[in-house]
Formats: sequence, structure tokens, C-alpha cells
Amino acid sequence: MEIVLDSVSLQHLLRNLEPREGSGGYETALDRPMRNGDLILVLDGVGGLEGEWVKTCGKEIVGVVLSKWEELKGVSFIPAPPAIHPHITKQLRILGFTDTIDKLILRLATTTADHFVVSDDNDFWDPQSTTERGNRNAPVTKLCREQLGIRITLLRPLLRELP
Repeated sequence: MEIVLDSVSLQHLLRNLEPREGSGGYETALDRPMRNGDLILVLDGVGGLEGEWVKTCGKEIVGVVLSKWEELKGVSFIPAPPAIHPHITKQLRILGFTDTIDKLILRLATTTADHFVVSDDNDFWDPQSTTERGNRNAPVTKLCREQLGIRITLLRPLLRELP
């Protein structure tokens, strides 16, 4: 499964992460699926999403886990994800979905085989409400599914879904 992981979900994943003895680093809930070839994270080749991860979670921890995930062959870089159609961009803007990195995440998701975004950020559900996270019919989620074929899910359901 190819996914795009937003910085809020990464922050949840890395929260209270302790170094694992004997492993030379940290063990996250994504390591095993990556090790088994069941999961690949997709990032942009110019580092926009990685830069957002660093701003949100910190340079050291992102560097350590990203290096490990690359060793596990759990990361794929897309050189230049295509733009989203202007009509859809306008609809997203009307809904309050305006962040450049969030739009990059959608652009990346359109290039993946699975069209899958993992986000705990309200903007991917309903930028106007904090109660819509996880609601598959929240305005932004519904638009992404119907217009872009992108499925948006929270981190916890993804972790339950992975083998």
C-alpha cells in the first residue's frame, strides 16, 4: 500500500517514541509493514513534505526514522507531482483548504497506486470544524474521494488495517 502521511499523523506516530535497545534507533508502528513490503510512504523529491515533517516533529527524529524507513525500502520519492485541476483547487479553497503543503499531499496522493492520504489534520476533513475528523462525508474528504479518487483516513484506522 502506498500512502502519503501528513505531519500531524507523523507527530502522533512519533509521540513518546523511545529508542529501541539493540535496534540502533526507533521502532514505529510503520516499521513492520515496511519491512514486510506492505507499506510505502510517498514524498516529493524536492523535500517539501519532509520539511514540514521537520518543522512539526523535529529534525533529529525525522532524520532518524526517515533513514530507517529508506533502509527498509519503505519510502518512495516523486520528482514533480502533477498539479490539481484548477476547478478542484477552487472548490477546495471555498471549503477553506488553502495550505500549500496540504495541497502538495493531495498532489502526491494522485500519483500513488492507492490514492491514500493518512491525516489527523482537521483541514483534510473540514477546516471549519474540529469534530469532523474521521467522518468520510466531511466536506474536504468527500470532495477528494469524489473528484480526485483519494481516500483519506486517520492514523489509527490505518494501523488497524495494516497486516
